[in-house]
Amino acid sequence: MFRDRCPLLAAEVAPAAAGGELIAVSPVPRASEVAERAHRAGGVVEKVLQHEAQHLLDYATGAMSALRYLTRPRDWRYGYQLTAGCRWGDFGCEQRASIAEHLWLLEHGRQDLVRDSLGRDPAPIAAYRRLIPWAATRP
Repeated sequence: MFRDRCPLLAAEVAPAAAGGELIAVSPVPRASEVAERAHRAGGVVEKVLQHEAQHLLDYATGAMSALRYLTRPRDWRYGYQLTAGCRWGDFGCEQRASIAEHLWLLEHGRQDLVRDSLGRDPAPIAAYRRLIPWAATRP
């Protein structure tokens, strides 16, 4: 009767009596089981977390707000091209989040996922580290 399953948490989503959705998690997995499922998913969960964490950072620093996001179509684009002279502020919110996500993937050996997302080979990892302010000091 359940309509969907969340593979990471083994959560089951079912229609609720009032037309909403109920989420039942059973059994509640141990942290080690969640980590193993995430590992088998090939970093998909972590890349999404990295993407969303960049949005939180943008909100916290004032680089993004709900009104600004809604009124600036450039913030809606995900695709990007890293060039020699580009700066972090040249990119919209979704592009910055995608760049942060792609850095995480590159640091974890998932060039294949970045290539699939961009439709071309990614720039060298050093270019990402130079561009992203919080990654500039990382080795």
